[in-house]
Amino acid sequence: MAGCQVLIFTGFDPRFPVLRLIRGKVAAYNMHLRAIADRHGCDVVDLWSMAVLADPRAWSADRLHLTPDGHRRVALRACEVLGVAVDEDWREPWPTLDSPSASGRAAWLAARQMDLRWARDHAAPWVARRVRGISSGDNVDPKRPELLPL
Repeated sequence: MAGCQVLIFTGFDPRFPVLRLIRGKVAAYNMHLRAIADRHGCDVVDLWSMAVLADPRAWSADRLHLTPDGHRRVALRACEVLGVAVDEDWREPWPTLDSPSASGRAAWLAARQMDLRWARDHAAPWVARRVRGISSGDNVDPKRPELLPL
């Protein structure tokens, strides 16, 4: 490995509807990642075990990408794995919501409305692109087409 410290990230625990269908595959993927990390002496950031990522506020509307605060928590966890001192704890509970939360049937209905919105805005277009054989990146210019120093 030419003296490089390699950091590997496991997949997260897909708890959202529909994504739960791939939970077993993500778990198997994570097992293979750990074996590779062990074989090559890599550090592992275990996203699966990060309970704070179970909160929907950690995820963008597409339920695949982290929000800025979700990224911040993963970065704090990576610092912990690498032994880098930080002033925050990634385990810090999410702030309580100011609005009164619905309970029972109203909460269930609100969650299903969010699921339907996600299916309409994100899942259905993704499936349609796959059926047509196109990628969301087709006809998109690169953000940074030239290699530049950091």
